[in-house]
Amino acid sequence: MKRLVCAVLTVMLIMTCFTSCETIGGSARELMRAPKATGDMGEIQRALYSYAGNSVSIKHPVNGTNRSAFLLADLNGDKQKEAVAFYSATNAEGVDTIHVNLISKTEDGWKSVYDVETVGSAIDKVEVADISSTGTISLLVGVEAFSATAKQLNLFTYDGKTMTQHVQETYTDFCVYDLMGTGNDQLMIFSLDLTDRKSVVKMLTFNGEVVEQRGSAVTDGNISGYAQIVSGKLSDGAPALYIDSYKSAVSMVTDVVYYSNGGLTNPFFDTTISETQLTLRNSTKLSTDINEDGVLDIPFTDIFPGYANRTDSDRQYLITWKTFDGAKFTDVIKGDFFYDGGYRLKFPENWVNNVTLVTDSTSKMRSYRVWDPDTESSADEILRIRVYDTDAFSKLNTGDMIELARSETTVWAARIVMSEGEYAIDEKTLTELFELI
Repeated sequence: MKRLVCAVLTVMLIMTCFTSCETIGGSARELMRAPKATGDMGEIQRALYSYAGNSVSIKHPVNGTNRSAFLLADLNGDKQKEAVAFYSATNAEGVDTIHVNLISKTEDGWKSVYDVETVGSAIDKVEVADISSTGTISLLVGVEAFSATAKQLNLFTYDGKTMTQHVQETYTDFCVYDLMGTGNDQLMIFSLDLTDRKSVVKMLTFNGEVVEQRGSAVTDGNISGYAQIVSGKLSDGAPALYIDSYKSAVSMVTDVVYYSNGGLTNPFFDTTISETQLTLRNSTKLSTDINEDGVLDIPFTDIFPGYANRTDSDRQYLITWKTFDGAKFTDVIKGDFFYDGGYRLKFPENWVNNVTLVTDSTSKMRSYRVWDPDTESSADEILRIRVYDTDAFSKLNTGDMIELARSETTVWAARIVMSEGEYAIDEKTLTELFELI
């Protein structure tokens, strides 16, 4: 499965570790790599300094998988890689500028043959991709020019003689992915307007001469920023973009955009309220392939019985990971995901809404108990799971404790308290429901 991960803005519009863009197993990524520290690298650097001077400031892309200030890419399809270098300078008017410098290997060695200047303070990220059906290779350079949500995307092509700039597009994030399923990537532009509370995804194609918009979709704009944009597939196999966005410091929403009926669609966006409510959750967990089946899963949260009146920081949630096939959701895994404890416990169906938990955060102990709706309190204990330091565990009288998992430093152990009754489970079932995360 061809997957591309594009990460973007966080809360308060601060870039996080998710700021990357990658095509896994795709030909586009094979077109680009950072040059090795060889003789060629030295020549490439000398060629840049010969053109721009030794005092220029080399700029590394701050996002994406390519973080090198120098990259090698076959931009004109002649089986010979060109070098592209990024640096900053101050022009005659005292304005900070970003430069994209093309360095080609000639009979006399590496020479700078083209330089383009644009207003900006940093290189956001760089992609090399074929977003046409003609084989034309595009160099996509994102520049931080205006603000964290309004950057500038530059699209270049090189025919062996001339480097041409075809478009400058304002964006918050961009990525390339074959959302149409044509065999060629499309350029996906994400734009977030925090003032007007609008978020739009546009899909563009390029035939080597003209950039054409092939569709657009509205996503939830009442957010503080994108958290992650992942491209993969729906559970029916259709290509899709999963857009996780922060609604608050403790909540998140997911939009899913895919190509259908000649355009882009986002079935989760509610036009009556101009927001996405269907996937709103009290968690900042991102969409992921939770069961490693090649399909992305979206987390949904339901508050555990007895925690509705607690503060946000004290609430506990049952998490259900679900897939979407374009029409309906299907549950994948449902249970207690105790991230601080490093494990998850799948819930039997009869536990849902009938079993709650009590936590001792100091000892990382969870006690799973029957919920009594009449008294609105937890009742009989079913089992407890605790996380131990390995040395401390070795000194215990383990007795009827069940060792569920062990690492060099940690032991996960349980004690089954309820041996009979509707909600009781045995050791075999417990080991099947328990898994480290």
